[in-house]
Amino acid sequence: MDQDEAFQFVHKSQHASVKSIHPPSWNKCGRPKNAYVVLDNGSSFCARYRDPHNKLVLGEVMSFYLSRLLGMDNIPAVVLAITNQTSRHWRNVNISSVQWQNGKVVALIQWTPYMETVKSLVSIPKILLKTYESSSVINKNYLHNITLTFNEISELVQWSSMILFDYITGHYDRLVQSEDSDYYNGSAEISEIDARLSKLQQLMKSSID
Repeated sequence: MDQDEAFQFVHKSQHASVKSIHPPSWNKCGRPKNAYVVLDNGSSFCARYRDPHNKLVLGEVMSFYLSRLLGMDNIPAVVLAITNQTSRHWRNVNISSVQWQNGKVVALIQWTPYMETVKSLVSIPKILLKTYESSSVINKNYLHNITLTFNEISELVQWSSMILFDYITGHYDRLVQSEDSDYYNGSAEISEIDARLSKLQQLMKSSID
């Protein structure tokens, strides 16, 4: 979807009502407390519910908007919603059937159908696989010494973008979870980071004053 199509999709989804809600399965929305949601406009979503760890839900929508800033048009749209059993958006379904509570944040992630079929399977481009297996690097010198077709170049660009995007979002997600765990366990490393941040804030304040 281009930029306009993506935001029109988000806008329409925000104003639609939930028609049905289904528990997750191994090939549809996966983990417990997730759900497969269908809206009355026909749109389908994987809903991610992680209360009280809402930062994991916010990460979904932040990743979507980051992809838009990076000019990527193949990332599923994400819509944030608040569960409310009495509102027109949710009153036709029973959210407790998927172990949800009222007043909680949920991320509705656009569902892409037929991803579980054989036709949907993709293979990593040979050039990426070859360099990975040989611990090589694809740079301008490497590309200068080989000949690629237009389709191969297009495929390489798309995969490179997706790999970088996955690294940025996945690495940040792991970092946040690790720091969160260390914080609640009283890690000395987190205490040291807090001390450094406090000192930095004091220095910034004194320089402003």
